Amino acid sequence: MQALALKALVFAMMVSVGLELTPADLADGPRRTGAFTAALVANLVVFPLGAWLVAAVAGVSPAFLAGVVLVAATPGAPAAPIFVRIAGGHLGFSTALTVTVGALGLVVAPILISLLPGAGAVGDGLFWPLL
Repeated sequence: MQALALKALVFAMMVSVGLELTPADLADGPRRTGAFTAALVANLVVFPLGAWLVAAVAGVSPAFLAGVVLVAATPGAPAAPIFVRIAGGHLGFSTALTVTVGALGLVVAPILISLLPGAGAVGDGLFWPLL
């Protein structure tokens, strides 16, 4: 029952954030090209490569390495706009970034798993069938 209540609360908070946004707010995020590009590169390249480096140096199994890279390459903060709203940040930027990282993560995560040494060595090495 507690888990259901928590899910309902998060859902209600996300809806409340969404109701505050206008299409102009969402379009304003990508217009800040420098910050938006830096955030995309950090989320889709820097964090997964850093996770791969740490896991590779630690000498973990290929399956664990693939899992670490996968978790680092997928969007992990769908509730980020809620925290941005609480902190008084730019809600449109945060929401646009979250949506963009989520969409690009569907393509980038399998590519990273396939390209990084050791990460794609699970099973037959093909990660694309997960899509």
